[in-house]
Amino acid sequence: MLNRDSQTERTHVLILGAPRSGTSILASLVGAHPDIALCSEDFRNTWTTAIGKPVVGNKLCVPNQIQLKTKKNLLTELLKRLGVRKRFPLSYYAIKDYLKIPNLKILFIVWDRKKNAESMTRRGSIKRYFFLFKWKRRLKENEIKQTLDEAYHTKEILEERENTMVIRYKDLIQDPEKTLSSAFKFLGVSDKGLHTIIQKGTRWNWMYSESSKRLDTSKI
Repeated sequence: MLNRDSQTERTHVLILGAPRSGTSILASLVGAHPDIALCSEDFRNTWTTAIGKPVVGNKLCVPNQIQLKTKKNLLTELLKRLGVRKRFPLSYYAIKDYLKIPNLKILFIVWDRKKNAESMTRRGSIKRYFFLFKWKRRLKENEIKQTLDEAYHTKEILEERENTMVIRYKDLIQDPEKTLSSAFKFLGVSDKGLHTIIQKGTRWNWMYSESSKRLDTSKI
C-alpha cells in the first residue's frame, strides 16, 4: 500500500466505526486539523499518496466497507451485483492489511447500540447496483443486527492494541474539545486551536449547514 519510502516516517490514521455511528463527523473534525490530510471512504490506497502533511488517513465503515480479514475481489463483486451475495467489503484491503502499515493509529468511534440501530433503520437504505440499474431497499432488522455485531466484534479485537483509541460518539458531541484534544495527542499532533478546528469540521461536514459553528447535541 505504501509506494514511497518517505511515507513510512509519517503517521497513518484509520478512522473506523459502524455505519451511522459518527464516523463522518469524527473524520470531518480530525481532518480539519492543519497537520492532517484525511480521505473519506477511499477503497484503494490513494490516501497514502497525500503530500504536505505529517499525518494522512482514511475513514471507512465496518463491516460494509472494510472487514478484519476479508478483501474485495472480482468474484464477490459479481455475486453482489447478481444479488447472490448481499454483503461484501467495498475496500480492496482488509484491516489486517492496514495493520501492516508503519506508524498506524486507529480511531474507532462507537455509539449507543440501540440508537445506532434506530439511526440505521431511519436511514433505511443501501445502494445496490446491477449493471446500469440502481435501486435502494430498506435494511432488515437481522441485517442491522449482523452489521452491528461485526462492528462491535472488530472493535473489541482492535481496542486491545496499543495503536487503537476508542472514542464515544456521545463524548465527541458533548465535549468535543476534550475528546479531540485526546485524539490529537494520540496522533502526535498539537491540540491548539480546537475552537477553530471544530468550526471548520462542522461547517464542511455534509450533515451540517455551512453556517453551522457547533455540534448538534440533539443527535446524541
